[in-house]
Amino acid sequence: MKQQPIVTILAISLLGAFAAAQNRAPFSNGDAFDNPTGMSAGTRLHSLSGMVRSSDGQPAKEARVEVTDLRTGQIVASAYTNFGGAFEISNLNRGTYEIVAQSGLAEVRERVNLDESDGMIGLRLPPVATASDAGNRYSVSVAQMKVPEKARKAFNNADSEVRKQKLEDAQKHLADALSIYPNYAEALTLRGILKLDAGQSDAARVDLEQAVDSDNNYSMAYIALGATYNLLTRWDDALRVLDRGVGLAPTSWQGYFEMGESFHGQS
Repeated sequence: MKQQPIVTILAISLLGAFAAAQNRAPFSNGDAFDNPTGMSAGTRLHSLSGMVRSSDGQPAKEARVEVTDLRTGQIVASAYTNFGGAFEISNLNRGTYEIVAQSGLAEVRERVNLDESDGMIGLRLPPVATASDAGNRYSVSVAQMKVPEKARKAFNNADSEVRKQKLEDAQKHLADALSIYPNYAEALTLRGILKLDAGQSDAARVDLEQAVDSDNNYSMAYIALGATYNLLTRWDDALRVLDRGVGLAPTSWQGYFEMGESFHGQS
């Protein structure tokens, strides 16, 4: 059976900062792994700094920034932007990286090559979905449009507390959101992922199955449920829901990663 850390990867995707129990404080120097690309100890390490802005050009505070080594496909560092939208990540080896910035449901990706000098990058997030966007590429589902404003506010508070590693407070806000609107797919998914991160796989399954039933167009619910089925060694069920998840979000590498785990488990 695969190990628990994949849960945190799912959490990152869902919240933008959705790093569940392993989130860091805003504007850290990053979590670069020791020698992530396997280069010699004498190789000069580099830093990467940058600015993340919202679609209207304003600084995006507390946006999650991930650095993926394109040679290995591994996430090697992460950080959060400060109140001015800036971030800095150190201890990166020479190489080509994909930088992903996420805030809420908005995400932007850029590549950067670190060669002889440190790197700088500017990222601008795309617009987020609103009810008036229905019918275009940023459209929201009917289920999402039904969520009461008070429930959405409670969920946003939970999101904020997760970013700060205040998981007990996040759970309280999720409970508030779900007491207002029990079929809130995003809240159910986040609660399920937090349970999964705490090793409560079967309890997580219940929340995530309800999330899928509540909104059959919410890709992350399917991907998180697929990860849960993998942890429960229910490989066929995992492949079934993951196929739906990647169909809804064809660029989601997490979905393909989980599918690989399912195929490996079947073999």
